[in-house]
Amino acid sequence: MCVIFVLECIRVDWQASLSILVTIAVLGTLIFTNVRPHIVMMAALTIFSATGILTPSEALSGFSNSGLITVAAMFMAVSYTHLTLPTIYSV
Repeated sequence: MCVIFVLECIRVDWQASLSILVTIAVLGTLIFTNVRPHIVMMAALTIFSATGILTPSEALSGFSNSGLITVAAMFMAVSYTHLTLPTIYSV
């Protein structure tokens, strides 16, 4: 209730109001539930894309970042070594 009152006092666009509400909902979900973070973030991205706040090119531009690709490759390498090292040393 107090969030809606604050947004009415500021007189912002519906896009800004929805962005603030989605951000608060994402933070609350991440803090107080056991839902996996990637599901929460993809849900927020879907909401922003479906309402037109983000264009498809803006929504997907972060996935082509070279830093993100490097981190994903490192996770794959670590998970592979995590799975194979116990079998190598158990012999």
